[in-house]
Amino acid sequence: MKYNLYSTTIKANIVHFEIVEQNNDALDELLNKIQIEIVSLYIEKQTKRSGIQKLGNEIRYSVVLNSYFENGSTGFYLIKSTENSRYFVSKFIDVTKSKKQEALYFFILEDRFGKESKLVDSSFIRLNQIKKELQDFFSIYHPRIVLPKIYFIEITGFTDYFFENRKGFNFIHKLNKHD
Repeated sequence: MKYNLYSTTIKANIVHFEIVEQNNDALDELLNKIQIEIVSLYIEKQTKRSGIQKLGNEIRYSVVLNSYFENGSTGFYLIKSTENSRYFVSKFIDVTKSKKQEALYFFILEDRFGKESKLVDSSFIRLNQIKKELQDFFSIYHPRIVLPKIYFIEITGFTDYFFENRKGFNFIHKLNKHD
């Protein structure tokens, strides 16, 4: 899976994202498992129909996929954050106050990739919206607890796959590798 990893600094109402070097084999392995499951769901749905318009329910209710999220035993406490901004703020508050994790990793979609892949509907939250929502929130409320380290994993693409749109329906295709 292709992604950008951002660390987050929150001071008063200033939220800053800084890109982090991606040299973590364990994180890459976890994201690869997630990609494999999403691709499988995508292919299954597109072969039953003439493409897909979105994959939201399949992603939301996949037992295998959901086992990778909010599961401390994976080595990363990964929070699926592919819904709208109202949901994000609520989830952010809930997770930061109730989970006793050293670090939280929010899984989000990059704008272009989210639109191109149609994994979820177009109301998914983007990194720039997250920054605004967090700045608005922290301009009013100040945490009474020490926040865990907060990271955002912004998915920018799938490794070895591309998407095609035909008359409003999407298809996923494996790239042909030539040696």
